Amino acid sequence: MTNPDYEMHLRPEEDYEMHFDDAGLKPEQTATVTPGYETQTVRPDPGCVFSEVTVEAIPEPTEEIDITENGTVDVAKYGTANVAVPVGVFPEGTENITENGDYDVTLKETAHVEVVPDLQDKTVTPTEQTQTIEADAGYDGIDTVTVNPIPPEYVVPTGSVDITQNGQVSVSGKATANVNVPGIIPTGTKQINITANGTTTEDVTNYAGAEITVNTLPEKGLIFEDYDSDGYPTELYSKGMDNIPAGLMAKLKKVTINEGVRNIGVGVFAIAELNEVVLPQSLETCDGSAFRNANIINLVIPPLLSSISVTFNSGNNKLKSVLFQGNVTRISRYAFENSGATDGVVFDFRNCTSVPVLENANAFAAGKQKTFIVKQELLSTWQNETNWVAVTNVTWEGV
Repeated sequence: MTNPDYEMHLRPEEDYEMHFDDAGLKPEQTATVTPGYETQTVRPDPGCVFSEVTVEAIPEPTEEIDITENGTVDVAKYGTANVAVPVGVFPEGTENITENGDYDVTLKETAHVEVVPDLQDKTVTPTEQTQTIEADAGYDGIDTVTVNPIPPEYVVPTGSVDITQNGQVSVSGKATANVNVPGIIPTGTKQINITANGTTTEDVTNYAGAEITVNTLPEKGLIFEDYDSDGYPTELYSKGMDNIPAGLMAKLKKVTINEGVRNIGVGVFAIAELNEVVLPQSLETCDGSAFRNANIINLVIPPLLSSISVTFNSGNNKLKSVLFQGNVTRISRYAFENSGATDGVVFDFRNCTSVPVLENANAFAAGKQKTFIVKQELLSTWQNETNWVAVTNVTWEGV
């Protein structure tokens, strides 16, 4: 047989059922489809065509569904619906709750709660007794509790720490320290005698201590070697000097008196060139004319020196300030006569708790312009006190 588009040759021993169309010769196939609840697409096997498709009748639903609450239920694919919903009033709607209290939500389906509690932060320090932490009145509760560290007085040291080398070791919280530092334990005392200025190289490694005797001398100067029971030098020698000039002390410009000295004798430092002196806090008395004519610029009177002697620092034309560190009780005649720099001198009495006795107004006579600084509460009394009222060229200041 011949197709207008194809020419085929069939062998007589084979039997084929053929279908001819314009696309060519293909085997035929049949199909049966049962309707369902979803769309179905039916296709022939590869290389075949349908000669017949049978669509069966819609099947009757046979499944059951149980319904126990109100609402919309899809029953399209079920044959039977078993309904068992309780009879009564059903809740509906939403109750909005924004503050604390008791609410009846029986007839509401839901409750929407937006209550922000007022909470308190508290801090507690551990003690020997149990503490119950509660919120203060006006608060709904506690947000956080901060517990401070245990105070040191409540920490009972326990355990021990081993120390095997020198240095700083923390023993906090430990009851004992086991010290086992290798090496030789120093013992004894080494005698060291130093007779010259410089650095000693004595080895004291294995000694527990050292007793050092210093017997050095200045490189140059006059040295008092011995003193009698009243403190007067009885022996003097020189070192490194090729000339001892007349008036040896006349050019002395600075004197520093170390602590321990309690008295300075008559006229000891009556030296015109002297312009700086450091007095010790231990100084209690100064005899007359101790610094007469000495041109000290700034003078500090130690707190224990309560009485200023006759002509103490008279004739000082460079004096700018005198600070009394303690409570001066007496100022003798001529103490600061003819003393004061060209631009004036300040006497600072602010540490005095009472008005000192002024033996005579000439203690401040003929000097330059003076400023007296005193406690405000003493100012009026001071200005009118005996002999103070007669001092001239004075500016008073109360502090």
